[in-house]
Amino acid sequence: MEVGHQDQKLAVFDGAVLPVLYSGVTCFVLSPKDYKTFDAFLLEKAKSLLRGNGTLKLMDIDGNVKYESKSVHDMFRSAKLLPSLVRLTIARVKLMQNIFAKPEKHEQFLTIFLAKYPFDVAKDSRVY
Repeated sequence: MEVGHQDQKLAVFDGAVLPVLYSGVTCFVLSPKDYKTFDAFLLEKAKSLLRGNGTLKLMDIDGNVKYESKSVHDMFRSAKLLPSLVRLTIARVKLMQNIFAKPEKHEQFLTIFLAKYPFDVAKDSRVY
């Protein structure tokens, strides 16, 4: 089974471009607006890679042609991509699995979250 040129482009986009795009935000909490921004970028690039497959060509009884945009869900399916929320959730789960599988290799990262710092305010003390 041969892989089409379009599928090759999507595979390169998914394997080389997207990991770089998401690498800097994996550890951050994003707002719904941020996810929509990422998804809009993905769909814009996917439409150019799909070369017109982002629309449906409809013809009525009279022979008039009408183009209708595919839904966001259909676009992600056509481009074989996952929405940003899903992709980042998977990346975060993999990151945590790596950290807990070999905690000795992630001491600095774990120290940030688990260490007690001298400037921490104790729970029972009052700050005025």
